[in-house]
Amino acid sequence: MNSPKKIADATLTIYGYGVASEVDQFKQQVVDLKLDEPGLVTFAGYQIDLQSAYDQAQLFIDTSNVDGQPLAMVEALSHGVPVLSYDYNYGPGEIISEGQNGYLIPQNNVTKLVKQAILVLNDQTRLQELSTNAYQSSEQFNAETIWQQWQIVNSKG
Repeated sequence: MNSPKKIADATLTIYGYGVASEVDQFKQQVVDLKLDEPGLVTFAGYQIDLQSAYDQAQLFIDTSNVDGQPLAMVEALSHGVPVLSYDYNYGPGEIISEGQNGYLIPQNNVTKLVKQAILVLNDQTRLQELSTNAYQSSEQFNAETIWQQWQIVNSKG
C-alpha cells in the first residue's frame, strides 16, 4: 500500500537556533518549495518554555547529527509526544523504544523520516498508542527514578 504524499492540515514549527546563514537557507527552502503559506512552516527560534508547544504537538522530530544528551526528547515523551529521530550517538537509541514510543531513522535518511511521519500522522490509533507509551517510557527519566538509581550506584561504591 502506498502512503499518501502529504497531510492536508499538517504544520511544522521549528524551535531552537543555529548558524544564522543556515537558518536563512532553510527559510529560503521554505519559500522555494512554496511552503511559505502563513502558519504552514514556522521558525519559532529559541524558547525558554516549551510546555504549551509540547502539549499541542503530535510528533517530535529530531534531525540532529549529534547531541550530548537530547533532553528535549525526554521532555516531549513526558508530554505524550512520540519521537522520530535520526539514530545518532548518545541518546536516541537509549530513549526511543522502536515502534513503542517513536522510531529511529538512519542518519540523514530524509525520505524514510518523511514516510514514517506521514504513516504515523495518518493512523490516529497508532499515534495514540505511541503517545500512551511515550508517557510511560518517560517515567524512567523522571527525577525520582534517576535519584533512586543514583543512590543504588553510590551505595555500592
